[in-house]
Amino acid sequence: MEKLSVGNFAVPMVPLAWDPGRGFRFEHLKTGLSPKRSVLPPDLQRLRAQVVAEKEAEGRALFDGRTVELAAFDIGFVEQDGEKMTLDLIFREGSYFNNFPTHFALDRLIQGVTVRQRYAPDFGALQTAEGYEQTALPMMVGVSCVLITEDNQVLLTVRSRRGIAVAAGLHHVSLAEGMRPEDLDMGGAPNPFLAIVRGMREEVGVDLDAEDIVITALGMSQQYLQPDFACVAITSKTAEQVVTELPAKARDRWENDLVFFSEWSPVAIAPLLFERQWSPHASFSLLMGLLHEFGYERTAKELR
Repeated sequence: MEKLSVGNFAVPMVPLAWDPGRGFRFEHLKTGLSPKRSVLPPDLQRLRAQVVAEKEAEGRALFDGRTVELAAFDIGFVEQDGEKMTLDLIFREGSYFNNFPTHFALDRLIQGVTVRQRYAPDFGALQTAEGYEQTALPMMVGVSCVLITEDNQVLLTVRSRRGIAVAAGLHHVSLAEGMRPEDLDMGGAPNPFLAIVRGMREEVGVDLDAEDIVITALGMSQQYLQPDFACVAITSKTAEQVVTELPAKARDRWENDLVFFSEWSPVAIAPLLFERQWSPHASFSLLMGLLHEFGYERTAKELR
């Protein structure tokens, strides 16, 4: 399994797009919405029905909501204090149930081979814009955001064991959220910045503007073959204000069993990365946030 390694710490994810030390601001994204909805190949449609039936037989209450998938990405450049990397993103609308035979069942057999072997035999190809666009997998996309308070504290969580499909009971960053079709920018396309603004309000009770956020990387988990935007957001509230207001303002606070704070620095975060059990998206988001804020040498020194 391919991993991103810094010092002695390795994350089971790889960056698809990364502009070290600069990241991507709202104005560095060009977004579009494909008119075509996600459609699974016939064999995956049959596997989807099978997996849904299995989960319903377990007594799970299932809801097939609308999701957003990242259909294609590309990297561009503009002149801004030198050459600045930009991201071109094409999204499409999908179905939550489409992830059951894909991201959640990549090692299930179809006609003698696994879903992974049939539809993603070359993980390296998925890391290129050309190879990524050719996959038949749905590629539901999410955001994982680190929230830094005015007094330099980072909000961290433990995901709920109730009703959470991925990373239940694992440590996570401030926000773990799937993009939704209503996260639309002025151009009428879903936008990860607006997903973070919505998600922070719903899960943490903190109001943000797009200019408070930087995307540190677009990454992909080899375990789930799911793309994810790693992000850092800054709030003018202190840690005490955030935790005091959270119960009244965060309607989806049930998604986390525990909320706690740590100093935002490599020396404070490094022991947590080694000692706690993190979701891949969470450890990737934390690592990319540290690299963005503190640079490679300082971060790697504490991760040895």
